[in-house]
This record gives sequence, C-alpha cells and structure tokens, in this order.
Amino acid sequence: MIKNIQGLMVILFSATLLLIGCQANNGEGDEQEMNIELTSDMLTLLTSVQPYGEVVDGVAIDLGEEINETELANDSFQVVLETEEGQLERTIVSVYTHNELGLSEQPSSGEYLIIELDSDDEEAGTLIYDEEAAYNTRQELNYALINEAVEIDGNTILAGPEEGQQIETQYQTVVEDFQHHEFTSSTDQHLDYYLFEPDLEEEASYPLIVFLHGNGERGAGNQVNLLGNEGAVVWARPEQQSQNPAYVLAPQAPIDGEEFFIWGDEPRNSTVKELVDATVEDYPIDQDRIYIVGISQGAIGTWRLIENYPSFFAAAVPIAGTTHFEAIDDDNIAPVDQEHLDTYFDMPIWAFHAADDFVVTPDNIRELAELADQHDATTFNYTEYEEETILPIGHFSWVPALQDQEMKTWLFEQSK
Repeated sequence: MIKNIQGLMVILFSATLLLIGCQANNGEGDEQEMNIELTSDMLTLLTSVQPYGEVVDGVAIDLGEEINETELANDSFQVVLETEEGQLERTIVSVYTHNELGLSEQPSSGEYLIIELDSDDEEAGTLIYDEEAAYNTRQELNYALINEAVEIDGNTILAGPEEGQQIETQYQTVVEDFQHHEFTSSTDQHLDYYLFEPDLEEEASYPLIVFLHGNGERGAGNQVNLLGNEGAVVWARPEQQSQNPAYVLAPQAPIDGEEFFIWGDEPRNSTVKELVDATVEDYPIDQDRIYIVGISQGAIGTWRLIENYPSFFAAAVPIAGTTHFEAIDDDNIAPVDQEHLDTYFDMPIWAFHAADDFVVTPDNIRELAELADQHDATTFNYTEYEEETILPIGHFSWVPALQDQEMKTWLFEQSK
C-alpha cells in the first residue's frame, strides 16, 4: 500500500514538473515572438555616390532588436517614389538583415533590415541638371515603403497603410563623414567647403587631397560638389582610407556668374590656395604630400594652381581640363603655353582625357604629352580614352579615371 502511494506521488510530481516546464517554454516563446508595426521613425533612405552621381540605393528598417541572419523575398516590400508624373516603383534586388546602417555584400545578424535597390534604375539618381543654368540641384526625395505582413525570425512585421509609410530620414554613405565649413580669403572671397578627416593617430601627419569640381557642381553649401560624381568621396571611402588615410578638402564654387573659369580666374584661384594653407595650419597634414585632383573646370583650375604655385603640390591629377585657357580659340583649342613647361615637367602629373571630348578638347593635353616625350619628362603621365568608350559623352573621362587603382596607388607614392 505504501509503495503504491509513493509511486503515485512520483507520477504526480513528474507530471507537475513537466507542466511547469511546458509553461516556461511557452512563456519564452511568447517573449521572443512579437508584432512589429512600422512607423516613419524606423525608416531611413540610404544613398551613395556612384560614378555618375548620387543614387538612392536602399531603405533600412530599424527593428529595435537584433534579428538572426535572415534573407527575405524581394517582393516582401515595395519602395515607391512620388514624382510629378505619378508614383514610380523602384526595383528591389535583395532584402536582408545587417548590423550596420548601410548595404552589405553579406547578410548578418543585426537590428537592421536592409531593402537593397537597383542603383541602375532610371529614377535612382538624386540630382537634376538645369541645362540653362548649367548646374545640378538635388531633388526632393519623396519615398514611401509599402508592405504586407511578413514573418522574420519568428516576428511579424505588420502590414502598413496602403498608400505606404513615408520615409523622412536619409543617410548619405561616406558623404555623412564630410563636415561643412565656410572660408573667407584675405580679398574677402567667400567659399563653402567640405572636409573629411581620417582616423587620427597621436603625433602622426596625413596627406591632403584637394578636389576641385566641375561647372555643374557649383552651389552654396548644398553638397552637390560631393554628390555629382566620385571626385571627393572616392578618397574617403573606408576601403581607400584603410590603405591610404588622408584628409580630403572639397571647396565649392558659388553660383555668382563672376568668373567663367570658376577655378582658374582670379581671385578664386588664389582663394583656393589660401584655403589649403589655412587647412594645413589647422590640421596634422604632411606638407610634403599635398595632392590636387580636378575635373573639367576643376582641372583647368588645377593647371593654373600648378603654374601659380609650382613647388607647392606633391602631385596633380587634372582630368578633362586644359592649360592656357585664356587662349582658347573658336575650335575650342588652346595651344600649350611654353612659359610653364618646366613647371609641368618638374612635378608628378597624371592627366586624363577622352579622344572624343568636345566640351574641353584633348588637343592641348596631347600637345603637352608630346612635349613631355621630347623633354624626357618621366614624371608626366597621360592617359587618353578611345572614342565612344565613355558614356554619355567623352567629357565624362573622370568616370574611369577616378576608378583607376593604379593612379590612386601612384598618387600616394608621390612626395616632395
């Protein structure tokens, strides 16, 4: 009889433990599973600067807690852009979790759900070119996210409103790392400019890249000189900084109509030099490794800075520009000014141009390259791209030039 009672008590005790265990497991499951209601403050529009300018290439959803590495179907969401012509749907190429606010080649566990967009979409760009005024402006980005209910790592992202959840916050990859400043020269010339600072080590000094933009990127602190092409941001990207940490200085010419050659004419050319001098004074910059890169009008300004300050820069990369711009004739050609040959051939220069550039013809730089050969100027380099190899027109030779890793490696090897 006693044995039967003891056996019954064991059975009841075991059943009680099993019941408690089941309740505990169910409690844990309830805590892990949750419904996530999207709100606008959870959404961030992601942009990056590509060879032809800034594009919207993603949307990030801040889920508020770490989610296991997950990939979802591309049709789990819709990303739409409101325009004057109506609503345009962007192409989604992948949806995945990530531990940082930005795109990734590999999904990871993290608190962000990244909706990656096709940067080649016709409507991906953020800039609008005013042909009459000849400069770019950044358009208003009216984006919204539309979704049905979707499961992710045991959680449910609830369906949003039919018209979509507006995306009000933006994150500009790399561009966010540039700080806006203003400068006034000794002749009372005003320049907005942007400065990127590398990760600093104590008692170390760093190279300085000075980038001069083209005519289409003029403005008053509107970032367009950073957004129009890769001219500034390419030097600030993490992969580039890991190899060659450097400061990047990007002044922006104003839209004032005072100078046709926005960087070559005075007093703006000397104002750039004053800005560089002030930057060198304020930051730990290696004065033997100050480099200048310019495209189009910026390349014209680069040539003039080389002429005016022949021993200042360690190296120069003028792209789609010309020397001796005052002498440009009706055929858009300027002969090389023989007065400055020693300057051109005494410092490291790598010039780029396209054979079919009709905006700034390559004749001047071709002539200079021929003279360099005649003078055995080993520090002068010239790359000319064949006709019909650069889109949309030959003038855009900065697109391949700024992706030329050999040139980048060469530049950082130069020192006075």
